[in-house]
Amino acid sequence: MKRLIIILLVGLSFSSLAQDGEIQAIRDHYYFVKSWVNATDPDSLEYSPYYHDIKYRNVNKSPWRAVGIFQDTTHYFYSDEMEAEEMEGNDEHDNSWALALVINSTQYSWNFEYTEYLFLRGKLIFVFKRVMYSDEEANEYRYYFSDDKLIRYKENSEIKSASEASELEWIQEAGNRYLKSF
Repeated sequence: MKRLIIILLVGLSFSSLAQDGEIQAIRDHYYFVKSWVNATDPDSLEYSPYYHDIKYRNVNKSPWRAVGIFQDTTHYFYSDEMEAEEMEGNDEHDNSWALALVINSTQYSWNFEYTEYLFLRGKLIFVFKRVMYSDEEANEYRYYFSDDKLIRYKENSEIKSASEASELEWIQEAGNRYLKSF
């Protein structure tokens, strides 16, 4: 019985270490992409490896019925599509592998939402969402994915169980919509 308990504990610790390694790899990729996204300077001779498209909705902030002020901005950061189609492992020559990061910011009435969707090889791997309602303190949510499965969920700075991720399905659907529309 003691052996079984020891084997289970060792197995769980290896599983935890593997998951921590995946989380760290996602963070490293996030910081790499963000460093290039934030460093893009038109006066610099060093160019970002990412192209940047912007989609605006309601640029002049005209009030929407029953909502009030509404404005939505989406930034797409992506690499060369033809190179992505030929990447190793991309057997279907899917150009969505080029999509690296989508940043969406939305203001409606007194509410503000900011969401980042991070992709790697045609898959959603991380979502950061900050929500602020009126005068309230902002809430932050982090979703880490591996093979389309949630491997870690954080609300503000607290790690929570996947069952507590109330917007999980919506978050994954939004990420998949960005991939399909790309």
